[in-house]
Amino acid sequence: MHPKGSGVRGPAGVASVVTEGVVIMSTTETHHPLWVAYSPSGVVGSIRKSEDGYTVTMAGADAATGTYPSMDVAKKALHAHMTPGSDWPQFREH
Repeated sequence: MHPKGSGVRGPAGVASVVTEGVVIMSTTETHHPLWVAYSPSGVVGSIRKSEDGYTVTMAGADAATGTYPSMDVAKKALHAHMTPGSDWPQFREH
């Protein structure tokens, strides 16, 4: 039994506290904003923000095309991976 109010380490991202024999657990969620890029023919890719930067993944790709230092650079990179002559896509945050 843990003393009243003692902290207990759980799995990564989970904190728990024992209070009068009851374990109270809470999770820490990390929100990574996501923008989806749309062309007239549908979804062409996405950009996800993380601690490392802005990661571009083209629709249907098995892996990301790269991580970039700013949203502006990521948008340009995504557009550069589209079919040559494609119009600039619409970016919507999800």
